[in-house]
Parts: sequence; C-alpha cells; structure tokens
Amino acid sequence: MRLFKELLFIFLVSLFFAGLTVSVNQALSGRILLNEQTRNTKKLLQVFKIPYAENASPESLRQLEAKRIDEGRLDGTTVYRGLDEKGEPLGYAIPISGKGFWGRIHGFLSLDNDLKAIKGIVFTSHNETPGLGARIEEQWFRAQFEGLQLANAVRPGKYVEISKSDDSGKNKLDAITGATMTSIALEKIVNDDLKSFVANQDKFRRIEWESPQRK
Repeated sequence: MRLFKELLFIFLVSLFFAGLTVSVNQALSGRILLNEQTRNTKKLLQVFKIPYAENASPESLRQLEAKRIDEGRLDGTTVYRGLDEKGEPLGYAIPISGKGFWGRIHGFLSLDNDLKAIKGIVFTSHNETPGLGARIEEQWFRAQFEGLQLANAVRPGKYVEISKSDDSGKNKLDAITGATMTSIALEKIVNDDLKSFVANQDKFRRIEWESPQRK
C-alpha cells in the first residue's frame, strides 16, 4: 500500500510539472514567434540597407517591411525585392543556408537590380563559436561581399573565395583568423546558393512580386 501511495505521488507530481511546462510553452510560443519574425524583419531591412530605429516596435517594423519589401516565390522558396521610398526596386535578396562548423548557418544575400553584383549579406542564425566563427556577423567581414561582381567568378560555379591567402584577386575575401572551418563552410554555402540562383535567373526575372501585408 505504501509503495502504491509513493508511486501515485510521483505520478501526480510528474503530471503537475508536465502540465506546467506545456502551459508555459503555450504562453510563450506567441512571444517566441513574434521575436523570431521581428529578428528576420530586421535582417531583411539590413541586407537592403533600409534604415530603421533600433528601438522600433515590432508593429512599426512590420509596417516598414510591408511598405519597403515585396515577396515572390522561386521553386517553392520565398525571395525578396527591396523598394526605395518612392516604391522603386533597389535590389533583390535570396535566402542562404547550409552546414557550418557547429551547425547550420542561415541568412540573406542581396543583389543589385541587374542581378550582377552582390549588395550585402546578413546572418539570421548560426551556432558558430563566439569570438571565432561567430565573427562572420561583424561588419568588416560582411562588407567584403559588397560590390562583388558575379561575372568575376574565381572559376565557373565559384563566385567567392574566402581564404587566408595573400593573393588578393577578384572576389577573394579574407578569412576569419582562427575560424578556418567556418570560413570554408560559408564559402561553400554562398557559392552553392549563388550557383542555384544563377541557373534560375530567367525564372527569377519572371517572378510576380507582391507584399502579402499590403493586400
């Protein structure tokens, strides 16, 4: 009988904490989703160099995104078009994703209106080592991508090369000291996604752009 009571007590305690965990997760899921959406909105605005206030509310950021960023679909993937204050196109952005050193790296890469040059790159999530591979987020590193011409590929299918070599040829970028594996992984991610994009440029030019939030 005593054993039964102990087991019942353990079961009821476990049930209580399981229910509490589910309730907390449900209560926070909306906030977590909002934070993720806000982070992605900020990154899209950054890759298009659209200014916004750092302390802007999620609602004001959503309104800015609705006004300045259109969406389109390319083979099932969402791609983006940035607009200037007059509503004229200022460039395009594609998502990039692939295996980093410690986990997957996700981000956006923007291109100019002619789809011939890189305008910028940002990262939305990664698990790279703080102080080493995580330095891919630093401005000096990301700035190296700006203005790179796709026509200046290092070789067919390889649009950028990230290395510690002193050979400063076209589209060759400085790697992050102490983060060789992250640099190699990011080089592959960017080149793979650019190769896929270039192969689908004709489809890209026929995309029907719209802002779901302006409907």
